[in-house]
Amino acid sequence: MAFKKKAAEYIKDNWRTVLFKSLRLLGLIIFSQILVLLLTSTGVFSEYLSGLNINIPTLQNTFNYALLVIAYVPILLVYKIRYQMGWNIKWWMYAFIAFADVEGNYLVVLAYRYTTITSIMLLNCFTIPCVMVLSRIFLKRRYNWTHVVGAIICLIGLATLIINDVLNPSKLDVNQLIGDVCCLIGAVLYAISNVSQEFVIKRQEQSSSGAVVGSDPETSEFVDDVEVEAGMALDEAQPKFSWFVEFYHIVEYLSMIGLFGGVINTIQLFALEFTQIREVKWGAGVAGYLIGFGVCLFLFYSLVPFLIHSSSATFMNLSFLSSGAWALLASIFIFKKEVGYLFYIAFAVILVGLITYNVIDEEEYTKKVTQQEVQKREEQISVDESSIPINERVVE
Repeated sequence: MAFKKKAAEYIKDNWRTVLFKSLRLLGLIIFSQILVLLLTSTGVFSEYLSGLNINIPTLQNTFNYALLVIAYVPILLVYKIRYQMGWNIKWWMYAFIAFADVEGNYLVVLAYRYTTITSIMLLNCFTIPCVMVLSRIFLKRRYNWTHVVGAIICLIGLATLIINDVLNPSKLDVNQLIGDVCCLIGAVLYAISNVSQEFVIKRQEQSSSGAVVGSDPETSEFVDDVEVEAGMALDEAQPKFSWFVEFYHIVEYLSMIGLFGGVINTIQLFALEFTQIREVKWGAGVAGYLIGFGVCLFLFYSLVPFLIHSSSATFMNLSFLSSGAWALLASIFIFKKEVGYLFYIAFAVILVGLITYNVIDEEEYTKKVTQQEVQKREEQISVDESSIPINERVVE
């Protein structure tokens, strides 16, 4: 009763703040579900193409990279020419990120040849523990025991899903496992791309503080190694045009991924799929599925950075959990496929794991731990200095 009374008093005294935060959260939830529907739609189009025995993953992704170049490179040129904006990171880093992105997309789309949309959507949850490891190494993130337990539970759910594929009597084929492996490797590559994307998008905070958001002051060399070649214009614009600079980070990232991804994707297209493309029986349906896939993926790429910037990667991962549910509905009602009972168990286990993982916000926890460590170091320095005799202290 005491808790309810305090909560009621807080809401009464701060109803404007509560209302604003509630509306903002509702807006983020709606926005995230739009992204989930776009993500699921790419899976539906891939499933349709797979049903026609058409598997040309590189060509499918070509439309996305082409649209990124057409939409964002002109805006990037305006930033560069008119406002003299500097580069966030070196070009070869963008090339590496684009390579991981292209191959991640290729493997996940390739997986539709062997497995189902429901399995693929759940297996993509493997991205979360991979992001944890990469964020700890490169972004110096700190994790509570709930994050570790949640990731382990997710892995148990993924193992259950693979067991379901092995035990399903209608799929006693190694192809199912091939699809699972393709999807898992693709999830690792997605993790590399996601961590890199978070770093670039939040570059404004990083460059202004000299360290990655939530990083340890002693380990900020990672950011120092990433040279900002012409960052003065960027820093000068921040106080008055922060939104302008924030949008620049997103535009630069999407432009470079489109350019480098397009080049890598085109080379791979001629190397791997030239023969398959010539053998495709083209028609309005095939063209429509390819265009639909490309447009949905392009919109997904364009909107994800805004969700990351407005909330956090943690919120995004929790929101994308519902993609498994949407994929399940698509599998049952659109493709009329039966789902094994272990799938529901795997889905429930992964749900529990992700909820456990998101009990404590990882960014807030990282900042809290970092502040505590800085405070301890300052206290230790004070103790060490006080132990030095006055006549031996160095006067600066």
